[in-house]
Amino acid sequence: MSFFMMIATVAMMAEIILGSLANVFIVLVNFTGCIKRSKISLADRILTALAIFRFGLLCIILMNWCSTVFDPVLLTVQVKSFICYAWAITNHFNTWLATILSILYLLKIGNFSNLIFLGLKEKIKSVIVVVLLGSLAFLFPNLLMMNTCGKVQANDHSGNLTGKTKLAYILNRTVMMTFTLNNVVPFTISMICFLLLIYSLCKHLKTMKLYRRGCQDPSTMAHIKALQAVISFLLLFSMFFLSLIISGHSYMKSLDEPVHLICQVIGTLYPSSHSYILIWGNRKFKQALVLTMVQSLFGAILFVEFILGISANGFIAAVNIQDWLKRRKISSVDQILTALAICRFTEFWFVFILVSLYNVWSDLLISEKMIKINTVLLTVSNHFNVWLATCLSIFYFLKIGNFFNSIFLQLKWRVNKVVSVTLLASLVLLFSSIILTNIQLDAWFHGFKSNMSDGSILDNSVQVTKTILFTKYLFTFIPLTVTLMTFLLLITSLWRHLKIMQLSARESRHASTTAHIRALETVTAFILLYAIVLLSFFVLISRFEILEKSKLLFYHQIIGYAHPSVHSCVLILADNKLRQASLKVLWWLRGKPQNTQRLGS
Repeated sequence: MSFFMMIATVAMMAEIILGSLANVFIVLVNFTGCIKRSKISLADRILTALAIFRFGLLCIILMNWCSTVFDPVLLTVQVKSFICYAWAITNHFNTWLATILSILYLLKIGNFSNLIFLGLKEKIKSVIVVVLLGSLAFLFPNLLMMNTCGKVQANDHSGNLTGKTKLAYILNRTVMMTFTLNNVVPFTISMICFLLLIYSLCKHLKTMKLYRRGCQDPSTMAHIKALQAVISFLLLFSMFFLSLIISGHSYMKSLDEPVHLICQVIGTLYPSSHSYILIWGNRKFKQALVLTMVQSLFGAILFVEFILGISANGFIAAVNIQDWLKRRKISSVDQILTALAICRFTEFWFVFILVSLYNVWSDLLISEKMIKINTVLLTVSNHFNVWLATCLSIFYFLKIGNFFNSIFLQLKWRVNKVVSVTLLASLVLLFSSIILTNIQLDAWFHGFKSNMSDGSILDNSVQVTKTILFTKYLFTFIPLTVTLMTFLLLITSLWRHLKIMQLSARESRHASTTAHIRALETVTAFILLYAIVLLSFFVLISRFEILEKSKLLFYHQIIGYAHPSVHSCVLILADNKLRQASLKVLWWLRGKPQNTQRLGS
């Protein structure tokens, strides 16, 4: 494949993919609006039909391009005939539906007092149906000429009736003339609509000037948007039409292949680009596009958080378990880290499976029993996620902190028991949270069954969701307060240690100093990340009544799952063994020799 062919192929593929996405987007937005409102406007019907035919046209162009460029053997007589007929039909309706859209804009937005115009304006649906049916008078002769030309060419290539070559040439010219007529008529109609819209806009602006009114009224804006759609159609269709004429002429004259490639690339630009102009000129499509882009962005962020959380916590658990199997023993801090990683790893996978099942079997997961089970499991995983991180902070404080208080020394000598007792004591809060959550869910289901009015169900569901979220985060204030206390005490211990180092004229980069700093890094990361989660929760609660408009719950989920993902990465970087293991993995992935002692220090 030549370099020019590669560039043309890349350009064609980009145009086809982008155009297909735009047309599928138009169809989905209109289809969704039709399902919600149980009705669809005339303009949306035309736009939907236009998008469907353009999508079909792009698929036909892709099929012809791939069969011609990559494997010409596949382009048999039957396949070539199918492609030609399909292309002619889809291109016909593509052109005429865009023309009908121009007619609709003229009749809907134009402001004329002519009786004929007013009569057409009142019967706009009938006008559109008549124009669409009338366009078939141009389609059938073109298909008939294509069929005749194909039969003559088949006989000529078979070795029989070689005198038909001249006739085949004449038929090809006739097909081109028929095709030209088929495209000149809708182009002329669209041009007339464009000129009449300009005239209507000039009259309207003159009237606004006489009455000394601004030019930003709805009618002026509607004229401008309609003119943008029509002029873009005329310009792009002119390029498309000229490229087809040049391509057909060069084909009959047997000119160079690059001419065909350039014409096909230019021709494909029309059904792709015009769809984007229609999207950007329509407020509904523009809002749906912006919302889709925002949701896709946040969905990608959430997906990255899930991948990062699963990878980081799975890595921590795998390294510690492997080290435990080798040495037949495991330290207390590794036990806490492993339990925390397993808990977070399980939570990420549980939420991922839950979301996947909800998209497939939503009816199964919205039953009373499944809602209770899922809520309890999420409460348990969130509880151990927070409390194991708190136990890790307590462990760092008791192991690294330097105080001469008798109570502190007693706790320091029994650090493993302190952590175990703390974790066991937290079960009281866990059971209390589960009981309160089940009571709230029972009350909501009871209210749902007793009162089936839509307004009361919505108000009750909003209130119970508020209460459940408040209960969830209320029980996290205790571990967060304990973690904050360990943070302040660690800072005090570090300050005292640095003061002693300064008085003793020793280096501040002591082993105890490094241990203090790394412990403070993990504790600070946990506090900051969870504080952000709580802040987003309070914003969510205060704005919950407009939840459907602001999508605050989705943003809160992103912030919420950033906490266990990022904090796990901080734990890897703060732990020397985990950091060296991660460096080994990175060097292995890059295919370079391992030298982790120098990098991990």
